[in-house]
Amino acid sequence: MNPFHYGSIVIGKDFCGRESLIKELQQHIDSCQNVVTYGERRVGKTSLIFEAIQRKKTYRVLRLDLMNIKSIDTLCRKFLYALGTMEQESGFFERFIKSIPSLRPTLSLDPVTGMPMISLDSTVPLTESSLQEIFGLIKKAHKNKRLIVVIDEFQAMLDIKDSHSAIAELRAQVQHAPEIPFIFAGSIRHQMEEIFTSHDSPFFKAAIPLSVSPLSFSEFAPFLLKRFRSGKRIVSEEQMTNIFSLAGEITGDVQQFCEALWATTEPGDEIGQSHIGAAIELLISREVLSFQSILAKLTSNQVRVLSALAAIGGEKPTAKKFMKHADSRNASAVLKSLGRLAQIKIIYQTDQGWKFMNPVFRLYVLQYFP
Repeated sequence: MNPFHYGSIVIGKDFCGRESLIKELQQHIDSCQNVVTYGERRVGKTSLIFEAIQRKKTYRVLRLDLMNIKSIDTLCRKFLYALGTMEQESGFFERFIKSIPSLRPTLSLDPVTGMPMISLDSTVPLTESSLQEIFGLIKKAHKNKRLIVVIDEFQAMLDIKDSHSAIAELRAQVQHAPEIPFIFAGSIRHQMEEIFTSHDSPFFKAAIPLSVSPLSFSEFAPFLLKRFRSGKRIVSEEQMTNIFSLAGEITGDVQQFCEALWATTEPGDEIGQSHIGAAIELLISREVLSFQSILAKLTSNQVRVLSALAAIGGEKPTAKKFMKHADSRNASAVLKSLGRLAQIKIIYQTDQGWKFMNPVFRLYVLQYFP
């Protein structure tokens, strides 16, 4: 069985390190203090949150993911579906259904799990005023058993039409539920900072910041090497350093590379460059159709800039070396392409420069657009 996991929440024996952050987060939870976690994509923010909560064993979790929300109606429905799921798991599902008669809920069975599913009447519009009623349900659920609200991809609030008004109403409701700790997480740091650190934002200083960095090599590598040894695979420190480099040292991406390396090797193998090459080919093959689709939608200038980013890195995109690789003499055109690539979520900007969202896509670009 492959011991490496990525793309999902990991807790328990699959969770590595971060003891000081877990302790700090648990202290904030016990104090009913709202927290916002900052960090790059796939560094393990959500896993950290759930590891800290599950160790407490005294809280229920109301979790919702705001990815792709575009309206207050969608936001309200995400809250209600999350409440329904949580109450179903806790045995309060029937009581919850009876508490929202105005939304004309209907029950059906999930064809895969056989569990009850809730559907809400789509003709009943949900507005900012609906949030007050929804938070009343959240407070009632908290009285049944202590509750933590975890809101992931919170930066998507900025995508709602009239986002400032929506954010202000949500902030008002959070403020009127001081007995419940809220944890906010997001994958686009500068947008999260816009919400929580801008003076004109309703959420300005509304939560204690908790910075989550990628796990260091010294902490993460021994954990990974032990897992390789459990399957009688030998990985040198040099090759592990290579894996970290290919993955951009991002925790979740390192796990992804290790998963592929395990899948392409056998017990007794001593991992070398040829094995890493086979793992890269496996990773690319899994996503090649998606990569081809992405590239087909880009302009030739954007492809050349992407190629330069893959080959040279994004620390100095207007430097002579980068511009030459991108076959461009116009710095503003390069920056415009970078901005568009970021807008469609192919790359993102950090304090260290521009980076690929997906390091496997970078390797694909290097292969086919060197």
